[in-house]
Amino acid sequence: MIGIVAAQPEELAGLAKRLTTVRRRTVGGLEATTGRLASRDVCLVVTGEGMRLAGDGAAALLSDATIEALLGVGVAGGLSAELSHGDVVVGRRVVAPGGECFESTAWSRNGRDCESPLRPGTVLTMETIATGARDKRRLAERPELEPPAVVDLESAAWAMAAARRGCPWLVVRAVSDTLDEDLPLDFERFRKPDGSISRSRLMAHAVIRPKLMFELDRLRRRVKVCAERLADAVEELIAC
Repeated sequence: MIGIVAAQPEELAGLAKRLTTVRRRTVGGLEATTGRLASRDVCLVVTGEGMRLAGDGAAALLSDATIEALLGVGVAGGLSAELSHGDVVVGRRVVAPGGECFESTAWSRNGRDCESPLRPGTVLTMETIATGARDKRRLAERPELEPPAVVDLESAAWAMAAARRGCPWLVVRAVSDTLDEDLPLDFERFRKPDGSISRSRLMAHAVIRPKLMFELDRLRRRVKVCAERLADAVEELIAC
């Protein structure tokens, strides 16, 4: 079974709709949705946002002997000028906040290497959200990034957990905000100690600011599009 993890349920929504033989069950002590996708058994799990929750969730999932490969999916910020909204990057290299690099093991089926026709690139994981274009342009200058590159909060934790288990892994990210684009607000202000974002505090702040509500809704709609692009990519990957 392939374990597919994401930080937020919205990022798995496109995949969840495509499953057949769907079951809700517990895998590795986590609430999971299992089913068939592209003739493969898959298990969808939301780990939560940030390195801590992502690492704990992936480790718990991989403790289940039925999980033979890990696929991390979700949205990310673009660090390369050529990336547009909804573009998908397959992260065969993941760079941790401290600079440690993880190279993905070959994605294979029945012992054969499966070279993805999707765009390979680099995923940089940071412990804080790259809110502004200035932040992303600064990160894009890091020498260990091979373009196209994106930035997120969880992929390195997933890669670390898989590496500890000797489990094949891959990360697939879709661009929700481009290199030269500012996010509508500083999401760091609404993060809790465990790294997740307090949706209640965020909405309480936004509800009295109509322009901000509009911008957040536009971002939500982008995430929805990204979820469908991610589902297309994952189907292509696991079917090869």
